[in-house]
Amino acid sequence: MKLDEIIKDLSIIKYKNYRNIDIANVSYSSLTCLQNSVFVAIDGYCEDGHIYIEEAIAKGAKVIVHSKENISYQ
Repeated sequence: MKLDEIIKDLSIIKYKNYRNIDIANVSYSSLTCLQNSVFVAIDGYCEDGHIYIEEAIAKGAKVIVHSKENISYQ
């Protein structure tokens, strides 16, 4: 699936030129991230998924969807 198909309904999109990359899966858990994943960082009731962004990137996530500003990751 292409990224364009996944993000077409998002109203605010900030991205580099990744629109045509192939996406392997969409995950809200860094444990299930694969190469070319979309990781959705959810600010949950018990844990904040934003703290797992670096782990998701290390596992191959190419796209990060997040709701917090000033996210610091490499």
